[in-house]
Amino acid sequence: MADDHADQYPVANNGKNGESSVGSHAPQLIQTEPITPAVQDEAVPLSGSPYFTCIVSKSQTQSPFQLAVPRRFCSLLPSESVSVFLSCERRTWEMRYCGSSSLKRFDRGWKKFAIDNNLKIGDGCVFELTDHKNMKFQVRILRGEIPSPVVDSAGGQSYDTPIMID
Repeated sequence: MADDHADQYPVANNGKNGESSVGSHAPQLIQTEPITPAVQDEAVPLSGSPYFTCIVSKSQTQSPFQLAVPRRFCSLLPSESVSVFLSCERRTWEMRYCGSSSLKRFDRGWKKFAIDNNLKIGDGCVFELTDHKNMKFQVRILRGEIPSPVVDSAGGQSYDTPIMID
């Protein structure tokens, strides 16, 4: 299935012998602009690019601070570890996508993104892949409070289907 998208979403190869590379420098915030309340409250529609969603769980807001990428989306991403960029509210963070491991995930750099955006268990996130060549995602955060009995019974897991609350 990965080959179905290879022409539509090329992967940049900028390392030795055509291999993708990940910088050895520490993850960092790339750019910062002041966020005004008008910017935070502005609803921005999706552009039509591929996207995935998640409900923030314990493993994303506490150790090990990582975000697992849903299997159905991994076919659009490289099968090696590469730098990715998440943009949210006029700021951009660099982190590592681990595509070579069995659990495809964002790890190094995710902690800073989660803390800087004050992510809480129960928040929803939409990750839209806006630039496949440079591995750039536009992230939209939907603040939500899931009652503690639901969070406790879920064991901090992420779900691909909505949680139904009566």
